[in-house]
Amino acid sequence: MKYLGMLTIFVFVMASFVLGRGLHAQTDVLADETPELIPVTDANTALNADMARAADIYAKLMWAAYCRTGERNIRKSKAAYDALIEELELDGESIEGNQVLSARGLSFIYAERAALRFSRLQNINGAENDIRKAIELNPKSVDAKWILAQILKERFRSSIDQNGRGNRKTKALEEEMLLVGQQIIELDPDHGEAHDYLGGIARYLGKIDLAITSYKALTRILPFRAEYHWQLGNLYESQNRLAEALQSYERVITIHPEQISVWNRLGQLYLQTGNDTAAVRSFLTVLESIESGTVRPPSRNSSWIEVEAHSGISLAYQAQDNFEKAEHHITSAIALLEERALSIRGGNRTSRARSSERIELAVRIRDARYTLAQIYLRFNDAQKAVGTFE
Repeated sequence: MKYLGMLTIFVFVMASFVLGRGLHAQTDVLADETPELIPVTDANTALNADMARAADIYAKLMWAAYCRTGERNIRKSKAAYDALIEELELDGESIEGNQVLSARGLSFIYAERAALRFSRLQNINGAENDIRKAIELNPKSVDAKWILAQILKERFRSSIDQNGRGNRKTKALEEEMLLVGQQIIELDPDHGEAHDYLGGIARYLGKIDLAITSYKALTRILPFRAEYHWQLGNLYESQNRLAEALQSYERVITIHPEQISVWNRLGQLYLQTGNDTAAVRSFLTVLESIESGTVRPPSRNSSWIEVEAHSGISLAYQAQDNFEKAEHHITSAIALLEERALSIRGGNRTSRARSSERIELAVRIRDARYTLAQIYLRFNDAQKAVGTFE
């Protein structure tokens, strides 16, 4: 046991010695391989002239933007933009050779001041001067051209009020509005607001093909906005492209099935295209929705919507030779029309709108009675047919 203990101690000492030499050798190698740190001497962390200039411009821009946020102080924001633009103009440096501020950057500053002048300060002349300068500096600026488009639209409205539509100035504005709208879309084909802008102007000016192109783009960009499908359907209908109009209106009710006025429109188009079954289904949707109370039509137009549904479904049933149902629905339409006529009688009803409504009601009642008379003639009941007009 004595020798065993001594042997154990000897092995432990030798192992420690060997390991110690290995670790020391490894440390020496690593020490030799580690590069010495280079001391930093005379480090100059100050901004150079261009960097300082850029920082100053950025700080002033941020201050101008901060002041206009939430309408904190619009006048201070305007003053900040004024001072910055004046300072840049006084520098007199060529934009091409300017390493601090590019033409695009200067265009942005002018566009920001133009937006402030137009939307907040109602200074349309100053805004137009600024935005035209911005576009001159950067002709591909979508934001600048969009501001110009809105300014032109405002000037167009004013010119219509003052000079009328046929005026030379008004026509020049029409042409520039169309041009700028098209330029924006060329630069940014997904600019929804520009498509809406251009589509509205084109429709107003009777350029239906251009309007259709814009609203088709809107239905692609914003497919769940029912109003654009509705507008597109109206445009197709105006060109008698009924199949495409039907498709657009069907998308409207897919998005908003509660739009019962659209169901009425669909029913009318189905009648025109010879799809009587689909027409009956559309008009029944309207009548069942009103009867069940699941959908309430706008109070102002509720009676008209119901009358149109009864009149339309009566025509559809006549096309199917179902004259009993046709009689029922046209009679319901006449009752609603006469009820409406009674409601506007008496009292002070001398306004032009009331007078126009009375005339329209009289025409509708006459047409509905004529339809009812035709149904009675199909029943070979001439006496009832004559009686509808008594």
